[in-house]
Amino acid sequence: MPASGGFLLAILAISLWSGAGSAQYRVDGVAALVEDEVILRSDVDLRARLHLAGEGAVVRSTLPSDLLAASLEELVGEVLLAREARQRDLPAPTPQVIRRELQRLEAMAGGRERAAEVLASVGAGPDELEEAAVRRARAGIFLEAQLRDDSRVTDAQVTQVYESGEHPFVGQDLESAREGLRVWIVRRRVASALEQWVRTLKSRAHIHYAVPYATNGASSPPE
Repeated sequence: MPASGGFLLAILAISLWSGAGSAQYRVDGVAALVEDEVILRSDVDLRARLHLAGEGAVVRSTLPSDLLAASLEELVGEVLLAREARQRDLPAPTPQVIRRELQRLEAMAGGRERAAEVLASVGAGPDELEEAAVRRARAGIFLEAQLRDDSRVTDAQVTQVYESGEHPFVGQDLESAREGLRVWIVRRRVASALEQWVRTLKSRAHIHYAVPYATNGASSPPE
């Protein structure tokens, strides 16, 4: 259900900081509302800084608006996919799957130690990263349920893509490139499906953006 006007005004007025570093208390304003789920400005800031750290860049106090906008859209997509997984009553992610997503978030920052440095730099605790890992794990379960058939790549399909020349294995013979090419095809399919599903779910959801760097403005499904 979409957020009511009163709830929206109340939640947008939040501006609190507790130096506890916990995701439960570390609130500094709302970046977006996806139906009734809140994405905080601190969530966006942290994701952007993880990306910067992973690229070896200096984590600046003021982040570029295009990086913040991209990080916000990344989080909106994760929230939408995780919500869809819950609405379809898909199984909850296992601890192993959540751990894998946590490791991916740490890898995004360049490793566990670098991720811990980023968290410390903004006064966030590890629970904030763990919460993001759970959401990403739920989103992954939804995508996996939709992509069971797309994960199968036949030898004929590998050969077809290889002969097209539209791949990063140009210069290698087919046999040496086969397995790497198979993985590349699956990843490309997943990326395409992810983009399409996020676009579809966005068209159905009530989304309210509350930050100036948002690229999509406020959106809601057609009446």
